[in-house]
Amino acid sequence: MTKEAKDLQYWADLMGKKPHASTFARNDEDDKRTVERGVIEEWSRSMEQEFGASIIDVVRPENDPPDFHACVNGSQHAIELVELVDETAKKRAIHVKQGRSEAPRFEDLQWDSRRFAAEAQKLIDDKQRSYEKRQIAIDVLVIHSAEPWLQAAQVRQWLPSLGFKAPSMIARAHLLLDYAPEEDQEHWPLIQLFGQQF
Repeated sequence: MTKEAKDLQYWADLMGKKPHASTFARNDEDDKRTVERGVIEEWSRSMEQEFGASIIDVVRPENDPPDFHACVNGSQHAIELVELVDETAKKRAIHVKQGRSEAPRFEDLQWDSRRFAAEAQKLIDDKQRSYEKRQIAIDVLVIHSAEPWLQAAQVRQWLPSLGFKAPSMIARAHLLLDYAPEEDQEHWPLIQLFGQQF
Protein backbone atom coordinates (compact mmCIF):
# COMPACT_ATOMS: atom_id res chain seq x y z
CA MET A 1 0.00 0.00 0.00
CA THR A 2 1.33 3.43 -0.96
CA LYS A 3 1.79 6.20 1.62
CA GLU A 4 -1.06 8.11 0.01
CA ALA A 5 -3.35 5.08 0.30
CA LYS A 6 -2.31 4.53 3.93
CA ASP A 7 -3.02 8.18 4.76
CA LEU A 8 -6.42 7.96 3.09
CA GLN A 9 -7.22 4.77 4.99
CA TYR A 10 -6.15 6.38 8.28
CA TRP A 11 -8.51 9.33 7.83
CA ALA A 12 -11.36 7.14 6.59
CA ASP A 13 -10.99 4.90 9.67
CA LEU A 14 -10.80 7.92 11.97
CA MET A 15 -13.95 9.45 10.50
CA GLY A 16 -15.70 6.08 10.82
CA LYS A 17 -14.86 5.92 14.52
CA LYS A 18 -16.28 9.42 15.10
CA PRO A 19 -19.54 9.25 13.19
CA HIS A 20 -21.04 12.68 14.07
CA ALA A 21 -19.69 15.73 12.20
CA SER A 22 -16.64 13.65 11.35
CA THR A 23 -15.03 15.99 8.80
CA PHE A 24 -12.89 17.46 11.58
CA ALA A 25 -12.22 14.21 13.47
CA ARG A 26 -8.80 13.91 15.07
CA ASN A 27 -6.93 11.73 17.54
CA ASP A 28 -3.91 13.80 18.53
CA GLU A 29 -2.03 17.07 18.04
CA ASP A 30 -0.63 16.00 14.66
CA ASP A 31 -4.15 15.27 13.44
CA LYS A 32 -5.33 18.62 14.84
CA ARG A 33 -2.63 20.45 12.90
CA THR A 34 -3.61 18.61 9.71
CA VAL A 35 -7.29 19.41 10.23
CA GLU A 36 -6.51 23.06 10.97
CA ARG A 37 -4.39 23.31 7.83
CA GLY A 38 -7.32 21.94 5.83
CA VAL A 39 -9.72 24.41 7.44
CA ILE A 40 -7.52 27.44 6.73
CA GLU A 41 -7.08 26.31 3.11
CA GLU A 42 -10.85 25.94 2.67
CA TRP A 43 -11.44 29.31 4.36
CA SER A 44 -8.91 30.93 2.00
CA ARG A 45 -10.57 29.37 -1.05
CA SER A 46 -14.03 30.47 0.15
CA MET A 47 -12.78 33.98 0.94
CA GLU A 48 -11.50 34.30 -2.61
CA GLN A 49 -14.74 32.97 -4.13
CA GLU A 50 -17.27 34.69 -1.82
CA PHE A 51 -15.57 38.05 -1.21
CA GLY A 52 -12.91 38.32 -3.92
CA ALA A 53 -10.18 38.44 -1.27
CA SER A 54 -6.53 37.82 -2.09
CA ILE A 55 -4.97 35.55 0.55
CA ILE A 56 -1.27 34.72 0.51
CA ASP A 57 1.53 33.82 2.93
CA VAL A 58 -0.59 31.71 5.30
CA VAL A 59 1.73 30.64 8.13
CA ARG A 60 1.35 29.00 11.52
CA PRO A 61 3.15 31.04 14.19
CA GLU A 62 5.27 29.37 16.86
CA ASN A 63 2.97 30.65 19.60
CA ASP A 64 -0.77 29.99 19.61
CA PRO A 65 -2.99 32.03 19.54
CA PRO A 66 -3.44 32.91 16.79
CA ASP A 67 -3.61 29.66 14.86
CA PHE A 68 -2.47 31.37 11.65
CA HIS A 69 -1.24 34.64 10.19
CA ALA A 70 -2.17 35.48 6.62
CA CYS A 71 -1.83 38.37 4.25
CA VAL A 72 -5.38 39.33 3.24
CA ASN A 73 -5.66 41.96 0.51
CA GLY A 74 -2.14 43.15 1.29
CA SER A 75 -2.46 43.39 5.10
CA GLN A 76 -1.39 40.94 7.81
CA HIS A 77 -4.17 39.38 9.86
CA ALA A 78 -4.33 37.05 12.87
CA ILE A 79 -6.75 34.16 12.34
CA GLU A 80 -8.14 31.78 14.94
CA LEU A 81 -10.13 28.61 14.32
CA VAL A 82 -12.79 27.04 16.53
CA GLU A 83 -15.15 24.16 15.84
CA LEU A 84 -18.90 24.38 16.37
CA VAL A 85 -20.09 20.86 17.17
CA ASP A 86 -22.96 19.38 19.14
CA GLU A 87 -20.89 17.55 21.78
CA THR A 88 -23.92 15.64 23.09
CA ALA A 89 -24.76 14.33 19.61
CA LYS A 90 -21.08 13.53 19.01
CA LYS A 91 -20.85 11.37 22.17
CA ARG A 92 -24.19 9.76 21.53
CA ALA A 93 -23.24 8.82 17.96
CA ILE A 94 -20.18 6.98 19.32
CA HIS A 95 -22.36 5.19 21.90
CA VAL A 96 -24.85 4.21 19.17
CA LYS A 97 -21.99 2.81 17.07
CA GLN A 98 -20.83 0.80 20.10
CA GLY A 99 -24.37 -0.45 20.76
CA ARG A 100 -24.58 1.38 24.11
CA SER A 101 -27.33 3.82 23.17
CA GLU A 102 -30.31 4.26 20.89
CA ALA A 103 -30.11 6.60 17.91
CA PRO A 104 -31.12 10.19 18.72
CA ARG A 105 -34.47 11.47 17.59
CA PHE A 106 -34.32 13.35 14.30
CA GLU A 107 -35.70 16.52 15.88
CA ASP A 108 -32.94 16.52 18.50
CA LEU A 109 -30.34 16.98 15.76
CA GLN A 110 -32.06 19.95 14.13
CA TRP A 111 -30.80 23.52 14.39
CA ASP A 112 -32.96 26.59 14.72
CA SER A 113 -31.95 30.25 14.92
CA ARG A 114 -32.02 30.40 18.73
CA ARG A 115 -29.90 27.30 19.16
CA PHE A 116 -27.39 28.43 16.54
CA ALA A 117 -27.14 31.92 18.03
CA ALA A 118 -26.62 30.55 21.54
CA GLU A 119 -23.96 28.02 20.51
CA ALA A 120 -22.06 30.45 18.27
CA GLN A 121 -22.23 33.23 20.89
CA LYS A 122 -20.84 30.87 23.55
CA LEU A 123 -17.82 30.11 21.35
CA ILE A 124 -17.30 33.82 20.68
CA ASP A 125 -17.61 34.72 24.37
CA ASP A 126 -15.21 31.94 25.44
CA LYS A 127 -12.63 33.10 22.91
CA GLN A 128 -13.11 36.76 23.89
CA ARG A 129 -12.40 35.93 27.55
CA SER A 130 -9.28 34.01 26.57
CA TYR A 131 -7.98 36.84 24.37
CA GLU A 132 -8.72 39.46 27.03
CA LYS A 133 -6.63 37.55 29.58
CA ARG A 134 -3.73 37.34 27.15
CA GLN A 135 -4.31 40.79 25.65
CA ILE A 136 -4.32 39.35 22.13
CA ALA A 137 -6.42 40.85 19.34
CA ILE A 138 -7.75 38.52 16.65
CA ASP A 139 -8.71 39.78 13.21
CA VAL A 140 -10.82 36.79 12.18
CA LEU A 141 -12.42 34.05 14.26
CA VAL A 142 -13.31 31.23 11.85
CA ILE A 143 -16.07 29.10 13.35
CA HIS A 144 -16.05 25.91 11.30
CA SER A 145 -18.70 23.22 11.46
CA ALA A 146 -19.65 19.91 9.90
CA GLU A 147 -22.97 19.67 11.74
CA PRO A 148 -25.13 17.66 9.31
CA TRP A 149 -28.34 19.63 9.88
CA LEU A 150 -26.86 23.12 10.02
CA GLN A 151 -27.40 24.52 6.54
CA ALA A 152 -25.89 27.68 5.04
CA ALA A 153 -29.21 28.78 3.51
CA GLN A 154 -30.84 28.67 6.95
CA VAL A 155 -28.04 30.64 8.60
CA ARG A 156 -28.18 33.31 5.88
CA GLN A 157 -31.92 33.61 6.48
CA TRP A 158 -31.48 33.90 10.28
CA LEU A 159 -28.51 36.25 10.23
CA PRO A 160 -30.29 39.64 10.09
CA SER A 161 -32.18 38.84 13.30
CA LEU A 162 -29.30 37.30 15.27
CA GLY A 163 -27.57 40.55 16.22
CA PHE A 164 -23.99 39.32 16.62
CA LYS A 165 -21.66 42.16 17.60
CA ALA A 166 -17.88 42.32 17.50
CA PRO A 167 -16.38 42.07 20.99
CA SER A 168 -13.29 44.11 21.84
CA MET A 169 -10.67 41.47 20.95
CA ILE A 170 -12.31 39.91 17.85
CA ALA A 171 -12.69 42.12 14.79
CA ARG A 172 -14.82 39.75 12.73
CA ALA A 173 -16.24 36.22 12.80
CA HIS A 174 -16.91 33.92 9.89
CA LEU A 175 -18.91 30.71 9.79
CA LEU A 176 -17.33 28.11 7.50
CA LEU A 177 -19.55 25.09 6.86
CA ASP A 178 -18.47 21.75 5.47
CA TYR A 179 -18.83 21.28 1.70
CA ALA A 180 -22.52 21.40 0.74
CA PRO A 181 -23.56 20.03 -2.68
CA GLU A 182 -26.88 21.88 -2.49
CA GLU A 183 -24.97 25.17 -2.55
CA ASP A 184 -23.97 24.45 -6.18
CA GLN A 185 -20.42 25.71 -5.71
CA GLU A 186 -17.04 24.05 -5.31
CA HIS A 187 -15.93 26.00 -2.23
CA TRP A 188 -17.33 25.58 1.26
CA PRO A 189 -20.13 27.96 2.34
CA LEU A 190 -18.73 31.00 4.16
CA ILE A 191 -20.90 33.48 6.07
CA GLN A 192 -19.73 36.63 7.84
CA LEU A 193 -21.37 36.77 11.28
CA PHE A 194 -20.05 40.19 12.28
CA GLY A 195 -17.35 42.75 11.51
CA GLN A 196 -16.30 44.63 8.41
CA GLN A 197 -15.65 42.80 5.18
CA PHE A 198 -12.09 42.79 3.89
